[in-house]
Amino acid sequence: MRTLGTLLLWLALPAAALGGQPSLVDPFLQRYTCPVAVCGDGQLHLVYQSKLEPQAKVLTCYRVLEPGKGWSAERKLHHDCRTVAYFNGALVVFRESSYTWYLSEVAKEPGDKPRGEAPEPGERTPAVAAWRTRQWPLPWRPDAACRAAGALWVFGGELKAGKRSIRAARFSPAKEPQRLDGPVAVEAALPVPKRADDIRAIARGQNIAVFWTQGLTTPGVREEPKNELWTASFDGTQWSMPPEQVPVPYPNCDYAVAEHGGEVWVLCKARGRRISAARPLRAVRLGRGSAPATVPGAEDALPDWTFGFTAASFEGTLYVFRACMTRLVAHRWREGAWLAAEPLSVMPAWPTYMLLWEGANVMLVLALLPVLAACAWRTRDGARRVALPDGDEVTAAAWSRRVAALLIDLLVAYFLSFAAFQLLARLYDVSETMRRLPLVMMVDTVVCFCYFAVSEVASGQTVGKRLLSIAVTGLDGGRASVGRIVVRNLLRPWPFLVPAAYVVGSIVLLLTPRRQRLGDLLAGTLVVEVPPPPPAPSSE
Repeated sequence: MRTLGTLLLWLALPAAALGGQPSLVDPFLQRYTCPVAVCGDGQLHLVYQSKLEPQAKVLTCYRVLEPGKGWSAERKLHHDCRTVAYFNGALVVFRESSYTWYLSEVAKEPGDKPRGEAPEPGERTPAVAAWRTRQWPLPWRPDAACRAAGALWVFGGELKAGKRSIRAARFSPAKEPQRLDGPVAVEAALPVPKRADDIRAIARGQNIAVFWTQGLTTPGVREEPKNELWTASFDGTQWSMPPEQVPVPYPNCDYAVAEHGGEVWVLCKARGRRISAARPLRAVRLGRGSAPATVPGAEDALPDWTFGFTAASFEGTLYVFRACMTRLVAHRWREGAWLAAEPLSVMPAWPTYMLLWEGANVMLVLALLPVLAACAWRTRDGARRVALPDGDEVTAAAWSRRVAALLIDLLVAYFLSFAAFQLLARLYDVSETMRRLPLVMMVDTVVCFCYFAVSEVASGQTVGKRLLSIAVTGLDGGRASVGRIVVRNLLRPWPFLVPAAYVVGSIVLLLTPRRQRLGDLLAGTLVVEVPPPPPAPSSE
């Protein structure tokens, strides 16, 4: 399945490059995504999602910034996240069809679910300790949340009877702290001509400024996708009409919005494009009429991408958080200047390079398959006889037999590797994916090498070779020495080189007169067919 996923990724990459849409391959490469920041009780709360490798489970992570204490250790939250808010002394996380409020240490009650992870020795205990979850009762999903006028407001897009609109719901504060009553839908709806995407909401005094994007297309004309950024004000009962279009520097953009110093800041990047000197991350202060300013130090270095960003104002500083493939970075605006970027979390880049290496192998296989097919067709007739120094002849093993034996041997080796890894897992803590994957590769390589080398030294045959009646010999037809077997297997294409190296080896094998792959040529070995044993003499 991993090879199939890699093939689909590399088939999608050319289309992504032509259309300028790296989002086509985001599900394969994403690491840090969906950052959301909110202030509450003198703290800055940051929620984001992370994946440690392409096939890993998406985790929702949570960190807190407190003045004078810095950032807390990373903790895991329950399930995924669409948007967050801080209300009535609790962090509220909204998802597609439910919402959860996370309670502090002092609010733990019988029946509350415990933290998913205990703090390490010496780490500061995080505020989040337990959670309570309820289903979202309204027909539209929660896309944005904002605290204003003593209530928590939630906004989302709705399609009803063929008409699109933006809807609002209100959470009122409960009598007891850190509790929520159910949401009450507001009758007033804001009609929009097209689907409202990327809805954001910020408090503006007693009112709420709601932002959204909507697509812009020309019927019958093929062109690059575009969107427009719009805003409207909501006072709890009515919407300002008509909505106003927000000037942004890109015709198709991703954006984040925050209020800082009494002004509304809109951060924009070109959608589907890396942040670069030609397409920088820009900051627009609404109402000033000045040109958009570039956020310094926010460029994406290859093969990095920014998969999401958010903004929040805290303690006189505007924070812009970028979730990238291998980094979680904070950019800070304070006292009229941008400070140096602060990396909050940096992940090793080797999983990405490993995936790209596998993709390069897949592309090389696609390019070499016609060559392999031509070589196989050319050598399809007759067995290849090899003359030995003593004048005898042996039959070189056919390519098809060697491939069938290899598939059997790889299956056996993988079972042995799995057993060895499970044994190590019982002895050592290898639960974290970033530590587990290198260990899996190391165990797999060592077990595969030992399986092939020991089997061929002992009898010249592995399990697969014995079933296919082929064996490894020296150039004289006798048993190959230990040194030759070691050299032969050191040049064996190991799993992280699959499948391109095996295709190259097959082509070399088909083109050489003795049916030798590169390892056989350098080690001075042959793979020959083993004649069946002579019949046992009759007892008569």
